Amino acid sequence: MPTGESSRNPELRAAIIVAARDLFLTRSFEKTSMTDIGKAVSVSKPTVYEHFESKEEIITAVVEAAFNDLDLELTRSAARGEISFREYIGRLPEEYLLMIGCRTRSAIHRLIAQQGAMLPSTVRSIITRISGKMNHAYHALFA
Repeated sequence: MPTGESSRNPELRAAIIVAARDLFLTRSFEKTSMTDIGKAVSVSKPTVYEHFESKEEIITAVVEAAFNDLDLELTRSAARGEISFREYIGRLPEEYLLMIGCRTRSAIHRLIAQQGAMLPSTVRSIITRISGKMNHAYHALFA
């Protein structure tokens, strides 16, 4: 089944993403197989393939989920003029501490740092895209 049709069971797709993330973090991307991911969510390897065409597609989904969770609302609010520059600067340390304190976010950053050279190019392109969005928001704030 093509990946686009996997929306029939979004809960299973989400469970696969979470299980894969945890396995990638504990075992590494290279040492985790599609069979391992299936076992972690109590489904067969073919069922995992119904939702994702490859392990690379899964790690892409893992990284996308982590970065989509990244809260840039403070920067966006400041860039739109909804909060003052002074308030932005005052709240920034707290926002960073919240981000660093989030186990999932810090774990994904650790995964990228530890295995960055081995991560598929699609994941690197996501990171580049997200970084571009962040840079755009910061540029708008400080322009």
